[in-house]
Amino acid sequence: MGHRGSGVQRVGFTRLTAAVIFALAVFNPYTEGLEGSSPLIYMLSHYSLILSGLVAGSGLLQLKHRLWIPGCALILLWHLPLPFALAASQPLYRGTEEFSLLLSGLLVGGSLGSLKGITKGLLLIAWLVGDTLLAILFLIRPDIYASEGLRASPFAPAGFALAGAGMVLFMNAAIAYIAYAYIKAIYSRVESAPG
Repeated sequence: MGHRGSGVQRVGFTRLTAAVIFALAVFNPYTEGLEGSSPLIYMLSHYSLILSGLVAGSGLLQLKHRLWIPGCALILLWHLPLPFALAASQPLYRGTEEFSLLLSGLLVGGSLGSLKGITKGLLLIAWLVGDTLLAILFLIRPDIYASEGLRASPFAPAGFALAGAGMVLFMNAAIAYIAYAYIKAIYSRVESAPG
């Protein structure tokens, strides 16, 4: 029992450490300075903040299953053109956005334990569809998010091609990791099954 408890504590510490690393990747002067000029860095910061909350929330919190809904709503809000541009260009909005994205990760991550497998799968699909659509917009209609079509935006249209490509690469890496973790979990259950 004591050995199992120390294993659980080790996993909790590892999750917390990973969450802090993801957060520190954003909350530093270097990244903050680049976010207002590079849509790619800005989007990677979004991923990092949400992942920080997801990792911490899924390991440390046990929230009611419906709290993922406001978490997802916050993520969607900050990826609409005007909020996206305002947070990229103005420090007050940026602070609100960063706190909101971290909170959204905590809400979604903390709710995962109470969700059925089908709901988790649908959330994953919704994320992939949403990010794919956003990446496509970045590639074919950057003016929707760039200063050319949105005065509040600090970004030139040219930077969005790299952001869209980076998002596609990130999604592929995330899918590969999720598939690996899922197969590993199934294999572990089969290995530990009696007989």
